Amino acid sequence: MAKKSHTAFDGFKDANMRDFDSDSINPVDYVSTGVYLLDGILGRVGNTGRRGLGLSKIVEIFGENKVCKSELSRCIAQSFMKQKFGGSLEPNGVMMFCDQEHATDTAKFNTGISDPARATFMDVATLESFYVNFMRFQKNIIEQKQPCGLCVMDSLAACHTAKELTRDIKAEQIPAAKAQIHSRALSVLRPKLAESNTLTIFINQTRDKVNTMGNPSQSAGGKAIKFYADYRIEIRYVSNFWVTTGTVRPASGESPHGMVIEVHTVKNKIDMPMRKLKLYMTFRPSQGMSSGISPMWTTFYNLKDAGFIKVRGGRNHFDGESFEKRDWVQYWKSFTNGDGMPNGALLTACDGFIAQLMPETFEFAGDSDDEDDAEVQDMLGDLEPPSLDD
Repeated sequence: MAKKSHTAFDGFKDANMRDFDSDSINPVDYVSTGVYLLDGILGRVGNTGRRGLGLSKIVEIFGENKVCKSELSRCIAQSFMKQKFGGSLEPNGVMMFCDQEHATDTAKFNTGISDPARATFMDVATLESFYVNFMRFQKNIIEQKQPCGLCVMDSLAACHTAKELTRDIKAEQIPAAKAQIHSRALSVLRPKLAESNTLTIFINQTRDKVNTMGNPSQSAGGKAIKFYADYRIEIRYVSNFWVTTGTVRPASGESPHGMVIEVHTVKNKIDMPMRKLKLYMTFRPSQGMSSGISPMWTTFYNLKDAGFIKVRGGRNHFDGESFEKRDWVQYWKSFTNGDGMPNGALLTACDGFIAQLMPETFEFAGDSDDEDDAEVQDMLGDLEPPSLDD
């Protein structure tokens, strides 16, 4: 009788691993950003085939100041609060919004939300206390058997460490101290996110690093967030825009109606990375649409630039209809559902636009530092990976 061979991983596999068959894998719920084209470049989530951000994922939204990072996070949070998870007939997600910059109007945010009590707004004294509250938030979700949760941190750069407040640390040691906190906390929190089904959004800012080849911009907080993030979205300012003339300044000198920003999916573990999309944000309510990121104008200008909406004789042509730009509001209402998502011919055009968006190479903030990589290689030396047979 042949002797059965044993390996060091036999007991570990029996105790800690299980087989994943088709029946044991549950479809992953998704969170729509509220803009169908943005959902499209983020990719299809799980077995559902729906587009958007997957629950239990980590998202980092970063960029320079005044590029609407907070506005994008609020747009995602509002969409999350209006969604129904787990087959529920009513919106049932819970949210924790840590607003360190005190820039969120809670009354405006709660407009259109059926149960504002499901959203908790707070600010924390230190970065350590944020992670402690985040752990309690996840624990409450698990104990109360909530279907899912959302945590938004706005922003990491505005949050101080405990040693900074007590002045027990030198200025040059602050970046390293923050990076250590993120690294230790995320390594503990990452496995719990799947258990609590919590989507986490970190808002981050970029810093210019001197004496650096190429793009000098680096996102703050060290490399832990870059490593643990499932999505990394960089936002760049493009231009202002006017509803009447587009991105061309009108001769009358009218103040701009909004701003054009460009979204780059720097990292995407779910679908194709390195894709970009222009988002149109309105500064004030107009033509029956609220201020903020406008799915209507985002869809119109992107489809027009890609040729899905034809321009002939100064008029726009789509789906056999001819209309002027100011009439797009009425066409938008007829081409969308009650939740603002496109249907019919507009849905077909949006899917065609998403399908033709291919990855592009570009310099983005947050590249790994060549000097740091070289230092790590010097520390490792010529070490070889251990053999499993030993």
